[in-house]
Amino acid sequence: MKGISLIKLLKIGFNFLVLFPLIPNRIKGLPVVFILVISFFIFISEKKREFNWKFWLINSSVYLFYAFTILYTYNLNYALKKLETSLSLIAFPLIFSLLWKIRDKINFKKLLINNINFFFHSIFLYAVIIISRLIYVGLFSNINDPGFSRHFTQYVPLIGQHPIYASMYLGLGFLSFLYLIQFKKNLKYKFLLIMEVLFIFLLLVLLASKGVLISTFVAIIIYCLLIISNRINRIIIVISILGFLIFSIKYTPSLSNRFNSFKSSLLISNYKEKPNSTQTRKIIYNCSLMMLKNNWIFGYGIGDVNDQLKSCYEAKYKNILEGNFNAHNQYLSIFLSCGLLGLVTLFYFLYYNFKILLYEKNYFCISVFLFFIIIFFIENILERQSGVILFSFFINFFSFINLKKSVTQNI
Repeated sequence: MKGISLIKLLKIGFNFLVLFPLIPNRIKGLPVVFILVISFFIFISEKKREFNWKFWLINSSVYLFYAFTILYTYNLNYALKKLETSLSLIAFPLIFSLLWKIRDKINFKKLLINNINFFFHSIFLYAVIIISRLIYVGLFSNINDPGFSRHFTQYVPLIGQHPIYASMYLGLGFLSFLYLIQFKKNLKYKFLLIMEVLFIFLLLVLLASKGVLISTFVAIIIYCLLIISNRINRIIIVISILGFLIFSIKYTPSLSNRFNSFKSSLLISNYKEKPNSTQTRKIIYNCSLMMLKNNWIFGYGIGDVNDQLKSCYEAKYKNILEGNFNAHNQYLSIFLSCGLLGLVTLFYFLYYNFKILLYEKNYFCISVFLFFIIIFFIENILERQSGVILFSFFINFFSFINLKKSVTQNI
């Protein structure tokens, strides 16, 4: 009876976690702690305990490498702060390694559907709250200004997010919609899902995060190509999706303004005035590449990367110094922090998990995985709680439910 109650608590913990967009920012890590504690009690309650060391070591490897760089980092306080933020990178591998023995006692495939269902509706409610707030502060008077929605989304009480992370939630909502609509046979419920996803798309357009929008559509195209077998239908779907994206960019003021700004920014090399987001990224990437030339083997350590970037900004691009910008690219950030071996460790971690998903042909999980991989090119999501918790949970959860004991040694 005790084991059954613990398993019920575990399911409650997962349901709590997938309400992530609605959880106040100050306590977003609370469901992770709750699930970890329950997983530990489940582990010690088993007479024959089994811990998947290989799964834990590989999926914790990026965090372990981060921790290793403390040995040669100077800014120890900042390093410890970053390690605290990224704790999910080691917590979720630990959780699912502790649960390895009870994999056959829980219908995790059913749990996946339930979790995605909860997650999708929480994103819809998140979109409703954000849009309602934007309307309250004057959205209709500033509908053509993408900066308005992006700015005020960050300052919504309790759940406000940087527009990239808010957009990331919405992009995941789109993929969740495609997954759910395959399993729901009730026409009324399907209609409800469609109404909700339109609301999610509205906020995605208002925030006009270029990189996330493109990542979302690429992931959607890949997902549709994987689940549709008919060649002609594939072509029709791809053309339709691309046409919808082009139409949205061309005829939506917030998106068209952002993309026009992006195109013009690529042609400018000298920034006498305060640069826009695209120009700022060019500056950041230039500094990052210059830093790599000086220390590409071991990197600068997790505590010193931002200090080194600030030094580069101060020397060459003072007009972005006040922004305190990180590398804005997860691959570059790990390369700068941990050197070449750290980057190889990240790639092996991604390869290991991708191989598991590919082996089982779980196309929804693959599309979410690829969505994150693309987001890595525009944001350091492993170094911010709003990104790292979702990423670590989904990757470890997906691999856990798809990794069969019989093929463990072959992955």
